[in-house]
Amino acid sequence: MSKDFDSIIERELFPDFIAAWQAARKGNAVPLRSDIRLQEFAKFADSLQIYELKSRLDLRCRLMGSRVSERVQQVGLEDNLFDFFGEASKKVGEKWWNGMASAPCGGIMCFSTHYSSGARKEVPSLVLPMTGSDGGVLFLAFNQLPRKLDQREPREKLTIADDVFEGKFIDIGFGLPEGIENPVRL
Repeated sequence: MSKDFDSIIERELFPDFIAAWQAARKGNAVPLRSDIRLQEFAKFADSLQIYELKSRLDLRCRLMGSRVSERVQQVGLEDNLFDFFGEASKKVGEKWWNGMASAPCGGIMCFSTHYSSGARKEVPSLVLPMTGSDGGVLFLAFNQLPRKLDQREPREKLTIADDVFEGKFIDIGFGLPEGIENPVRL
């Protein structure tokens, strides 16, 4: 499956999200977490997430909007998101998240989420980088509402990107990751 990322990034609130992120930048630098004023992102708040990339295979969600937390109740703020990735997508996810950190760059992605209820949904998400107060890599993500793909057998654990993951890097002024195919696909 091949996504038309240009049309995805132009729909709904994604252009407004990019504009709010751009406004938080000082010059051409990646914004600091302290520059991201949540009141400027209020209309995105229920579907907003902040991620921290602690190491190559350690990605933590540090803030989760209400719509997201209702959907993924099994994922806590101290959980490593890579522990919820499907086995086939873990390597692709590692390339994706670490690629965005290395450039730095943004990205638009579509991924499946297989819920414990058995529902499998596709989620489009726009991810843009920030820098934490300690200089660490953070990402600000805005998820559109998921689209149901199908209903499968219930499962014990939520699985992220178990069989669908496509992402395209977005140049924000620092170029794109070297040596990684763009778009990235499972």
